[in-house]
Parts: sequence; C-alpha cells; structure tokens
Amino acid sequence: MKAYFTDFYILQVNLFILFLAHFDKKKYTKRESEALMYTYTCDLKKQLPSSSLGSPYLTNLYYIQEQEKDAWTFNLHAHADTLEISYLFKGETKLYIDGKLYDVQAGDLIIKNPSVLHAEKSSVANSIEEICLNIKSLKLEGMEENYLLSNDSWPIIPAGRHRKIIDSIFREMLNEILKNPSPSINHINSLLSSALQIITYKTEGHRLITANKRENAIREIRKYIDNHFKEDLSLNSLAETFHISVFHLSRQFKKYTGYTVNHYIVSCRLGEAQIRLIFGKDSIADIAADCGYPSLSYFYTKFKKKIGCTPSEYRRRYS
Repeated sequence: MKAYFTDFYILQVNLFILFLAHFDKKKYTKRESEALMYTYTCDLKKQLPSSSLGSPYLTNLYYIQEQEKDAWTFNLHAHADTLEISYLFKGETKLYIDGKLYDVQAGDLIIKNPSVLHAEKSSVANSIEEICLNIKSLKLEGMEENYLLSNDSWPIIPAGRHRKIIDSIFREMLNEILKNPSPSINHINSLLSSALQIITYKTEGHRLITANKRENAIREIRKYIDNHFKEDLSLNSLAETFHISVFHLSRQFKKYTGYTVNHYIVSCRLGEAQIRLIFGKDSIADIAADCGYPSLSYFYTKFKKKIGCTPSEYRRRYS
C-alpha cells in the first residue's frame, strides 16, 4: 500500500442495538478483508435499562495502528447523527475540528459532536495508535441528543490522572472484540458505560473563548461550504455570494481555518468520498458525481494525488 494509508490496521465494529441482553445465535458474523479491516455485526433482542446518560450504544469502533514510515490521514468528514470519541494510546496527530486546528498527543481524548466536520493527519516521526468510537442515544441533561459538549467547548480533553484507567478500559474493549469469536455484549456495555462516566466528568469546564465578529463571519462561510461542497463552488463564487472581496475572503479564511478556500472544498469532497467508498455500495462514478466531480477521470487524478491510491484501490483495501 502506498502513501498515507500504508500498513495500518483499522477495525470496524457494527453493533446494531448494542444495549440488548442476548445474542441471536447464528447471526453473529466476523468478516476479514484484504485490507485488515474487521467487521463484526450483532443482532440482539432486549434493551438494557437507561441511565443518567440515556441508553448509549456503540455503532462503530475503529482501531488504527500505523507503522513508523507513514502518516495516517483522513480528509474532512462528519457523522450526521452520532457522537465520535477518539483516544490516542500513543503518538501525535494534528486534528482539524469545526474550523480550528489542534495538536493532539498520547493520552488525549477527542470529542466530535454530530455533524461537526473534522480531519486528521498524524506525525510521521511519532506514529499513532488510536481508537475511535461512534455512539448513539447518548442523552445528557440540557444537551441535544448525542452531544457531549456544547458547541463552544474545547474538544481535546487530556486524560490526566485518569489516563491509566481510560487506557485500560479501551484496551479491554479491544481485547474483548478482537480475541473472542463471540464478544460479551454485557461486558462491552459495562466498559462503554464506565468510559462515558469518566469522560462526561472530564468534559466539564472546557470552554473556548467567544469568537470575534470576523471569525463568526468566516464560520458562516465555512458552514455554507460544509452544506454545499457537492456544488460548483470556488473562491470567486463564494466571495460573490457573501459580498466580500476575493482577497479578504482568501486571507481571512486561511487565518481562521488553516485551509485555503479551495483546499477546504477539496478536503470536504474527498472526505465524503472516503466514507462512501468504505461503507457504501454506490458506483465510483456516482460517488464522484455526488461529491462534486462530474469528470470521473479528474476525480481519480485528484483522489490519487491527495490519498495516495486510486478510489478503486482504496475501496478494495478498506471495504
């Protein structure tokens, strides 16, 4: 494998209706693909009692373990109706979340609310080991469903004095899933509940400084791109739409997001394409068109340049 996606492991776990009491025998499946992506699916019958966190359940779990010679990268993408919690066992990475760039190091938790665009690129010099959980039906008092933080909260939470226990919880979760042909859902539920109790405690008091007027203006433009990146967007068309000079838009957008306008648009498109190639069944031509690339050949060229392999190669490896 080439470029960014060489020699790492990614585990996907699909646990449909996780908070249930019993396995439906013979419906538990394990599928191993060429790209070392493992998929587990469980069909279960009874939901466990709710708690102060609602009735949260795991929809997907990813495990990334890269080799030292390459960096892990994933372009801008979002999860429409799930909370994503990531934890870095080791290494360093740069994370773009909701218009801001963050440095993340081993022992950090990363919180991504539903529909928040994010992207990641690790350090070649300090390779990562990371776990990512997608969670539904989390309900905290005073918060929207599946929101762990308010929109102005700091998304990087150092585990600090809780690092050993958080590390142990996530390691045990991985061991239960990877080493057992039929993982205990009750055990996974208990681990998830314990992790969420600690994380909700640790997320208190992490707030961003209120954005200034210019930053709010750029945020509105960024959100417009988030919702319209499949359309024919450009620096000039955005400047015209928002009645701002091309020079001012270009300069301010780069200042507050760390991206040029065109780079941001491309990253949104390719991030969406990556997700659909892994988890969807649409043709590559349809994915290209839906992601703003009516020319299939241009989509292939752009994808290979940014990701390091063609869309068809990417799908074979990771789906």
